[in-house]
Amino acid sequence: MPSKSPLQGLSSVSSATGCAIAGQAHAAVVRSPHAHARILRIDAAPARATPGVLAVLTGEDLVADGLNAMSHRPVPTNPHQGPLKSPGGAPFFVGDRLPLPVDCARFVGEAVAMVVAETALAARDGAERVIVEWAPLPAVVT
Repeated sequence: MPSKSPLQGLSSVSSATGCAIAGQAHAAVVRSPHAHARILRIDAAPARATPGVLAVLTGEDLVADGLNAMSHRPVPTNPHQGPLKSPGGAPFFVGDRLPLPVDCARFVGEAVAMVVAETALAARDGAERVIVEWAPLPAVVT
């Protein structure tokens, strides 16, 4: 049965630098509370209606804007760093993913939406209003 959950975790981009620039925007991230879950629906309308919110971005928005998946290469390119080896010598899995997933969250804390606002408080308020409908899936834990 699908579960609906409110925002479980937030992070503010502006708190990373500790400095403010006139007119800067702030962001808060909506994260998955599940280790593995299908994203059935993201309702961003309540967040978009929050005063001070400039935009709400989801994986579907990225696809609609034509953004391509980004490659994740776990093998170091620095020639001075020792080579990584996978168990049994198997080739590394290289997954191309969008910064925000469209259909499935693959780990607890994966970003599924981003709210951009005029202030950090407005971004957090907007993120708390994003409604994500989840269908939890079995997770593998090692």
